[in-house]
Parts: sequence; C-alpha cells; structure tokens
Amino acid sequence: MPAETELREILNKYRIEGEELKVVVSRDGLHLSSIGLGEEVADTFAAMCATMYGAGDTALFEIDRKPTEYLALVSQDATLYIISVGETMLLTILVGPRTPLVDVISTMQKMADEIAQLES
Repeated sequence: MPAETELREILNKYRIEGEELKVVVSRDGLHLSSIGLGEEVADTFAAMCATMYGAGDTALFEIDRKPTEYLALVSQDATLYIISVGETMLLTILVGPRTPLVDVISTMQKMADEIAQLES
C-alpha cells in the first residue's frame, strides 16, 4: 500500500468544483488517506464505502454484467462517488448536488491512475 503522505499529495493535487471530501480506502475497508473527513468517522466511512462497492460489484457479477465502473449515491444535498483504484484500493469523493458528473468522473480517473502507479 502507498504511504498516507503520497496519497494525500495526489488528493490535494486535483480539484473538483463543489468537492467536500476525498478519501482513499482499501478494498477491505481500511482508511488510507483523506481530505475533509473527520478522524472520528474515518474508519466507519471507509468500511461502508468498501462494503457498498463490493456489494455492487457482486450484484453485477451475479447477473453476468461487467465490473463496476463507479458507484454513485445521490442525496438532495450531495453525491458520493466511488471508483476502483488498481487491485487493492477505492477512491471516494463527495461533491455538492450541482457538480457535473463528467467533471467528477474524469478527474477521479486521473487521480485513480496516479494512485494506481504508487501500487506497483
């Protein structure tokens, strides 16, 4: 796993309009690094993001579909996006309700590619 400081540098490097938090978690639910996430909720948040993504992947697999590209949880005041990073991590970003999907996904993919390079 990459060091927390290396991950934080990448999280700080990219900006998305309306971003509220950015988090890297392991696929097994460990908090690895974050910007904007309170320490008191980091462990639970990481575990729930990994659980949701894993459940989505399993659901698609069970109906013979390709793996998840991204997961989006939409509420009235925010959208939480989760994408895969390499073999062992997930990137999660929370944005306001008016942030365009294309901006979020394209920036997240750039971040994920850079983070994945640290994994090898």
